[in-house]
Amino acid sequence: MLRTSTCLTHRHFPSELIQKLLQFSFSAKPNITTPPPKSYTATKGDYIALQCSAYGTPKPEIIWAKKNSGRAIFGSHFILENALPEDSGNWTCRASNFMGTDTADLEIIVATEPKFTIEPEPKVTAFTSESRN
Repeated sequence: MLRTSTCLTHRHFPSELIQKLLQFSFSAKPNITTPPPKSYTATKGDYIALQCSAYGTPKPEIIWAKKNSGRAIFGSHFILENALPEDSGNWTCRASNFMGTDTADLEIIVATEPKFTIEPEPKVTAFTSESRN
């Protein structure tokens, strides 16, 4: 952030008014101000939209990265239009500028429909009758 200020001073000998324009540059390490939830559960096919905002000077670049993979989403909005089980895992929102980095972690779980690993046996109904004499 660039700030401008004017400095005025008066010198007595020789008498003159001196005016100087000063410019100051301020920088700030990123600070995540809107972190994502710690955990998010969705069902296969769901639309997932999460946000991670950060403050810093200069404005930080925000990247969502899935740990142990090459996947990355750029920007403060994390959007998956059709969640898949392979989207499950640990993700990090990373806000960076030349002053430093701030991070927030998120676990995404994408559940699938349950499947039978052992087929159930067919339903058998037995009727018995007893005769009494």
